[in-house]
Amino acid sequence: MAIAKKVVNYTDEQVKSMVALYTENPNADTVKKIADDMGKTTRSIIAKLSREKVYIAKPRTTKSGAEIVSKSDLVKAIEDHLDIEIPTLSKAGKADLQRLVDALVPAADPAQVEQAKQDAVTDKVERAKAMLTADQSVPTVKQDDGIDF
Repeated sequence: MAIAKKVVNYTDEQVKSMVALYTENPNADTVKKIADDMGKTTRSIIAKLSREKVYIAKPRTTKSGAEIVSKSDLVKAIEDHLDIEIPTLSKAGKADLQRLVDALVPAADPAQVEQAKQDAVTDKVERAKAMLTADQSVPTVKQDDGIDF
C-alpha cells in the first residue's frame, strides 16, 4: 500500500509574499492581483489570507447598502442609553427597535464612524505586519498533538 504525500498548495515564501502584499494594500484588487500572479483563484487566496489571520472581509450590507445591525445590538444600545436592563425588549420587532434607537440615541457623526472603521482596519494590518517581522507563523495542529478529532 502506497502512502499518499500531502500536496503543498503554497510554499512558505509564497505565503510571506502574499501576506506582505495584502497587508500593504488590503482590498479586492490586491487579492485579484495576487491570484493572477500565483495562478490561483481569488477564493483560494482569500482562504489562505483568512487562515493567516490577515484577511479583512468586506462588511455585510443590506440591499440598500446600509450596514446590518442585529436586534441584540439595538437592544443593547437602548439599554446602555437608558442604563437599565429590559429583558423583554428583545421581543419587539426590529423596525420598532430601530425607531426607538433613532429617537433615544443621538446620531453619530459619519466622519467619526468612518474613522473608527479605518482604525480597526489599521490595527489588524499592524498586527499582521508585526507577525511578519517577528517571523511568527500560525501554529498548525497535527493529529499526533494529543488532540482527539
